[in-house]
Amino acid sequence: MGKGLLTALAMACGLALAAPALQAQETSSPAADPALEQKIRDYILAHPEVIAESLQKYQQQQEAAKQQSQAQAVKDLQAQLVSNPASPVLGNPNGDVTVVEFLDYRCPYCKAMHQPIADMIASDGNVRVVVKEFPILGDDSVLAARAALAAGKQGKYAEMHTALMTFKGKLGAKDIEAVAQEIGLDFAKLTEDMAAPEVDQELQQNYDLAEKMGINGTPAFVIGDTLIPGAIKLEDLKTHIATAREKAS
Repeated sequence: MGKGLLTALAMACGLALAAPALQAQETSSPAADPALEQKIRDYILAHPEVIAESLQKYQQQQEAAKQQSQAQAVKDLQAQLVSNPASPVLGNPNGDVTVVEFLDYRCPYCKAMHQPIADMIASDGNVRVVVKEFPILGDDSVLAARAALAAGKQGKYAEMHTALMTFKGKLGAKDIEAVAQEIGLDFAKLTEDMAAPEVDQELQQNYDLAEKMGINGTPAFVIGDTLIPGAIKLEDLKTHIATAREKAS
């Protein structure tokens, strides 16, 4: 195919993608060339694979742009990610590497990550884990997140976090009450603290952070300057930590 036809085809595909925006503008454009349009149509019919190739290239460009945007967001939001005093911390509070985890207590993938995270904390005494409560799976998820944050007021965030993560079942309001009583929480105080304005503020800040970084699922991790969506193997988790530690040294 000649260079001219390739250019025309690229222009045609671009115009097709931009058509809604162009229709919204009251601008005039040169009259279409029927002969050129027919050539483009004939070529596409003879070589439909160019459409797939074009879409694949477009998707690759979009993904690259998304990753670049997320990387910049992680850099810009570091202080909020790792240093917010309202966010619970597990592991070594003075660790040299911080792992930030966005999670939902009703998310099966988050539950699957609980033991690897615990093993990582046990094997690496210099890791700090910041938990961002990010309840996105309904009202019961929000209730559980509130209960976990409120448990911190009684010095038992870690215990409540573990109990909710290891709970097997739907995890409704009665289940949360039973878990709270099982680990020795004052449930009346817990209920009061769950409605505290600072709990609302922490959850909203986490939603805002997730939106700015393009996080729309759980779990999601930020380790150093890297955003990692989804569950990962313990070995990969350790590799990311080692990389972040090396960069920081």
